[in-house]
Amino acid sequence: MRVLYIVLFVLLYHNISQAQNFTAQSFCQNPRAFICNQNSNNTDPALRNRITEIVDRLKERHPSFAEFMNERGFEPTLEELMGLNGEFRLYLGRRIVQTYLELSPELAGRPQSEIDFTGMYNSYANTVATDYLMIPEKEIGQYAHVIQRQFQAINGFSAEESKTFFSEIVSADPLLNQANTDFGITNVLDLEQINEELTASMRSLFQEEIAAGLARHQAQFSAQRDNMRETLMELGYAGSADEIDSRLSGASLNLASSDQVSCNSTRRLFVNNASIETGTGRMLRCPDNYVLFSNQEHMNVFSNHHELGHLFDHDRSRDNYHPSYVQCIQEELGADLHSGQGHRSIADDVNNSMVELTADYVGVAATVRYLRNNNLSETESLRLLQREFQGLYCNDLGASTVGDHGHADNDVRLNRILGGSPQLQEYLGCSRFAGSVPVNPCHPFQDNGSGVDPAASSGPVED
Repeated sequence: MRVLYIVLFVLLYHNISQAQNFTAQSFCQNPRAFICNQNSNNTDPALRNRITEIVDRLKERHPSFAEFMNERGFEPTLEELMGLNGEFRLYLGRRIVQTYLELSPELAGRPQSEIDFTGMYNSYANTVATDYLMIPEKEIGQYAHVIQRQFQAINGFSAEESKTFFSEIVSADPLLNQANTDFGITNVLDLEQINEELTASMRSLFQEEIAAGLARHQAQFSAQRDNMRETLMELGYAGSADEIDSRLSGASLNLASSDQVSCNSTRRLFVNNASIETGTGRMLRCPDNYVLFSNQEHMNVFSNHHELGHLFDHDRSRDNYHPSYVQCIQEELGADLHSGQGHRSIADDVNNSMVELTADYVGVAATVRYLRNNNLSETESLRLLQREFQGLYCNDLGASTVGDHGHADNDVRLNRILGGSPQLQEYLGCSRFAGSVPVNPCHPFQDNGSGVDPAASSGPVED
């Protein structure tokens, strides 16, 4: 009984601690930790029930997936759901590799270098028997294919004999055999196709949420364009009102084809991914990425305003930016933009990042204006920030995206751009914690040496 009391006390303390962490103060002190360490879905019983229903229906459709899920266990949150496809592929791939290792034990002790695979995932033991546990989900099919070739060489099989033997392995393993029935595994590289088909099943089951989210998104887009116009004026954008209106009037929301905006990514079902064609103002968004926000009145607020901000970013409106802006970014953020990698200098990285940095800056300012004008409470404001940024930035913190897309690192975007926004700091009362987060003083439209205060704000409504 005493042990039970202790357990209950620990759980109660943990829950209270978690609740205490969901405050403006916790955001101000460490925006990255606040965004990435919270779980917004646990507070939404309706969404949890819907996710449970979806998973149960997936298990009914695909018995092999059901067996995997029964062994894995599941907490009904979107974070858990987002990882299931890749985990299932990884689970099947490891099972295939394990079978080959059991049939040829000498294969297990070989150095990984003999398997002719990338050295990025080497373990300390550096052998096939240990390294296959470290292979990422997207690579497990390729790794299993290499193992199959080595198995073929050890046993003197021809390519056709190896393929036939693989079919026998699949037939002999109840789970792999069921997965073959459910999805059709003709060779080990079909694990990618399994992932796509499982995602397609999720999309069809979430069809109602996707449609509702798209309809709400389209209805809100006009108001978000208006909000961007007013944000630019508040920030002191030097362009005329006619210029702003002209650029924004052409902005429209469009669903992208499967080969645009990474819409073919299996995880895009749960990530609010978008881009904008700055020449036409067409915002492209994947047709299946509304699940996370489908039951939320306020959705895709930052990502939409970020894309609209590209109509006024540094490449397109550099004459309207204060001359001190580039120098300020170089001095304040340059060292954090993965400078020195390859042939790039800090100046190179600043130039590569200016477009995205300014779209981020304007997007965050517009988000704060949206929070203020919609009279959101502190809790609602924090929830919105968490929903907007968690899926976008928390999965690959520390990974540089400057070389590929021009974005700053995600930890820079969370702590320096989001957390350091003067508008957001003022809105949440972060001045009480001055010096506890690295404030970004760079203002695109005003002299950064003048210490310009953020636009006046009433702050969030008391809960």
